[in-house]
Amino acid sequence: AVWALDAGTAPRVWAQHPLLEGTDPDFTIGANGLEVRRGSLYVANSQKNLIARVEIDGDGEAAAVGRYVQDDQLAGADGILFDRRGRLYVAANARDALARVSRKGKRVRTVVDQGLAFPASLAFGRGKDRGSILITNFDFVDPDEPALVKVRVGRARAKGSYARVRANCRVPPSYTRPI
Repeated sequence: AVWALDAGTAPRVWAQHPLLEGTDPDFTIGANGLEVRRGSLYVANSQKNLIARVEIDGDGEAAAVGRYVQDDQLAGADGILFDRRGRLYVAANARDALARVSRKGKRVRTVVDQGLAFPASLAFGRGKDRGSILITNFDFVDPDEPALVKVRVGRARAKGSYARVRANCRVPPSYTRPI
């Protein structure tokens, strides 16, 4: 489920659907990373390897819920981030990887599968780092793993900027480095 927390009121279920539920009764994660784009909320489901799309109605309430993309490359889907071209980056923490989903959710490609340790949250770099995605590692078991990693992905930027990610980019291991 996705919960809403309005100022001055108790938390309430905003969206509930099987696509948002976890699969492990002992450790249910389900809905995790969130990103809003063009009138819909996109929700990563860590245990089902999918991204769900929740339409938002005119009152800001959840409407239809559907599957945007589901793929084994999204195992442990956590943090998600759209670029200005509509491609979705996904921190796939069960694979220690960064995946990219095509604009219409038809193709998934692993962009980085080295140098990450349970990646969790994503943000585009700014200024001299505008061609990078900053990734937090949630690996709290190994103190020698970096907590924040910068991954060079070309000219990635948030929506509204002029730069874009190169098509079919492949990130060499040397571009994945601790900050």
